[in-house]
Amino acid sequence: MQRNRSISRKNPYVKSGIPGHRAPGGRRMGGARRAIRLLLLLAGALAMLTLLVYGIVSLLGGGPSLVRINALPSYNIQAFGENVLYYDGTTLTCVEPNGQIKWRFTLGAGADYSTDGEHVVAWVGNQLYVLDRNGLSSFNDRMDSAVRFARIGDTYVAACLAGETETTATVRVMDHDGTLLENTAVDDLYVLDIGFFHANGPLMWVLSLDIEGTAPISNLTTYEPGKRITGAVDLNNKLVYNIYVHNNLLMLADTSNIRAYDYQCVEQTDLGNVLIYGWRVESSRQVGRSTTYALLEPMASAPSGATFSELRLVNNYTPISMRLLSPCFASGLNSRGVYAFGSNVIYHAAYGQKTFQATYLSYTLTDYICMLEGGRAVLVSGNDVFILKLPT
Repeated sequence: MQRNRSISRKNPYVKSGIPGHRAPGGRRMGGARRAIRLLLLLAGALAMLTLLVYGIVSLLGGGPSLVRINALPSYNIQAFGENVLYYDGTTLTCVEPNGQIKWRFTLGAGADYSTDGEHVVAWVGNQLYVLDRNGLSSFNDRMDSAVRFARIGDTYVAACLAGETETTATVRVMDHDGTLLENTAVDDLYVLDIGFFHANGPLMWVLSLDIEGTAPISNLTTYEPGKRITGAVDLNNKLVYNIYVHNNLLMLADTSNIRAYDYQCVEQTDLGNVLIYGWRVESSRQVGRSTTYALLEPMASAPSGATFSELRLVNNYTPISMRLLSPCFASGLNSRGVYAFGSNVIYHAAYGQKTFQATYLSYTLTDYICMLEGGRAVLVSGNDVFILKLPT
């Protein structure tokens, strides 16, 4: 016969506060169950702590891919492979992607420098320095006159030395150890830039401007340093402002077109011109053996602080239009694709794609400085300069 269990017959030890496992007939929790329960509690606490830390980092505008460096936006900051170089008015500093200082080299006040990503040439007054990737000097000596600027490649160093007037100069070419290859006098021309390329051996180009006439005329001269001039041409009615290399050809960008020239300064008319009127070349990059990209922004975005909503990407000789989802203030290329930077967003598109993907930021970008190897960029937020691992 089933007995009714009334309230008065409930276990009296429940009301008394005696733990159940100590009450008559109670069961003690096993050691394994206690361990599992403890592990579950610890896992929950760890998850809550992780979420809390992630939230704080997000609110502070950072993350594991964001590394602040001890530089101001006003410093001379340049890419150096996967590292960053900056000159603070006295010292040239190399910083690794993790923010650690790799090396320092004292230049003194009023210096400048240039790099090919593997080597550095720096100058101040008449003094010229050549540094390797570890900041070690292979050359340090005074030139015959003040150095206007200098450029370095994998084989040669070229320094443009000031003459008596703006339209006279000497281009001094050396190897990295300072062995002189040639001194070339430049008369009646203002030297704008110097660069290096390969075509059956290492060569050098010099871009100058004839400012004596009624209209400025660009002049291109190529050299096999220490041996001969390989070519020269006056580019009438063409104001060239950018030169990059594609398949051993010099690609000259002026205000209207991109044209290809060989090492003898002969225009390759069979390849055609790329019309870029209203656009300017911002950066270029070789990807693979036979593909070179040039990234163009609208001319109207040239004033500081101006934005744009469209880019053009030239794939060898073919221009492609790429529209952005919102206005941006800077753009760049790396080994993976095209990037554009807005105040709170980074747009990216792989090569071969026309559609951008957006990565929104919890902090505000105010400037873009340069791209680094390894998928990183140097950016500015207010007075902070930092290295950011870019989205892909």
